[in-house]
Amino acid sequence: YRYCQKGNDGRGLNVAALSSGPAKLVRSHANKTGRDLGLTELPHEFLEHPIFRRDCLEVRMDTVTLFICHFKAPYPDPAKARAIRTAEARAVRRIIEMRSPGPSRDRWILLGDFNEPASDKTVANSSLDVFRDGFAIDLFDRLQPDQDWTFEVPDTHVHSRPDRILVSQAIADDYPDVRPTIVRSGMKKVHSFANLARASDHALVFADFPGL
Repeated sequence: YRYCQKGNDGRGLNVAALSSGPAKLVRSHANKTGRDLGLTELPHEFLEHPIFRRDCLEVRMDTVTLFICHFKAPYPDPAKARAIRTAEARAVRRIIEMRSPGPSRDRWILLGDFNEPASDKTVANSSLDVFRDGFAIDLFDRLQPDQDWTFEVPDTHVHSRPDRILVSQAIADDYPDVRPTIVRSGMKKVHSFANLARASDHALVFADFPGL
């Protein structure tokens, strides 16, 4: 089963999901504004216009709900881009809270390319701060710091982890040993064999939750 709905990216780059069974619900939030979500303290541009630069795709399965996102890239203006990502993150949290009366007790996974340049622990005022304080658990924090990267900044050897898998406290408690697996063999600009086709400039990331 394939789920891909039109988002706000003018190039047609949309978030999507694949599943072996049918979803119980698939919902796009691409049109949501700050006012729609009650985030009235946001700047005017987020109040009256869609917050997400692509989408937050909600896919509800039998035992878990996925929230799939791709936040604003950190360019051309890094400071403005971070403000956009912060608004997107706050919108995602509000959507989860609106869907679930007890977010910490329910089973949900928030994942995608959050475009945060580095680890939350090393960046002041991270756009992902809204997910701290026990709201969500970043499974990448279970990896060794030098093994958690999924992206290499072009023309440098600087590594970062824009891609994340965040889970509810309930899933984190039920799966204390689950860690993301990062596959870098198909990455562009990482290997010296530049003439070979590569899948992406990001690594492939997955996590297995037996029985979920």
